[in-house]
Amino acid sequence: MFSDTTCQSDRTWVPSSECREVTCTVPILQNGYYMLDNSQVSAGSVLALPSVLTPLCSVGYTPVPPTTQTCQINGQWTGQTPTCIAITCGNLPQDFANGYYDVEGHSAPYEYNHAIVPSCNDGFYLQQGGKRHCIGINLWSGDDALCFPITCASPRAFRHGTYNLSQNEYAYGSVLVPSCLNDYHLENKENHRVCVNKDSWSGVDPVCQISQDDLNNAPTCIEGYKITLF
Repeated sequence: MFSDTTCQSDRTWVPSSECREVTCTVPILQNGYYMLDNSQVSAGSVLALPSVLTPLCSVGYTPVPPTTQTCQINGQWTGQTPTCIAITCGNLPQDFANGYYDVEGHSAPYEYNHAIVPSCNDGFYLQQGGKRHCIGINLWSGDDALCFPITCASPRAFRHGTYNLSQNEYAYGSVLVPSCLNDYHLENKENHRVCVNKDSWSGVDPVCQISQDDLNNAPTCIEGYKITLF
């Protein structure tokens, strides 16, 4: 601020003038604080022209607007004074086909760090995505989820038997029935297997054992000889 000063008969100036340093007082930021360069400054601190303040908020809050403020010649800070508002997510992430997000009984708005888990419908598995958290205003961590159809590759072959179907790939819920060759029977009673997850069959591999009657009637050789088939 400039004003006129007049020379008096006693060779003094009225009013007298002097130069004073321009300063700005650091304002209060509820649920947050200000940084000057790389140091935190307390509310009420006096800073010289042209100090620049950066607003930062406590965990779970974000500054609005997130802009710096500069000390001006009039002792005021530039721009709108920021406020720290609570971080919430008003909506779930984008819908994805053949699945949904499990919100564990909660409803919008979701608080900061609230977790949601993608789940796929029956017959599908999670190809991409995982647990996601609310990390900003309507901002979720992680990638969008993708659910792909469950299929199973052919299970391992087993000795002395076959399955009722033979193909390279099976759809979710497909049922395979093992059977043994003549003179053999299922030892572990594994009478069916179901495609239950990606490349995963229920149960265990079937085991075919020779029947006891055939085992009793099987030819044997005396010591020093072996059976040769013609």
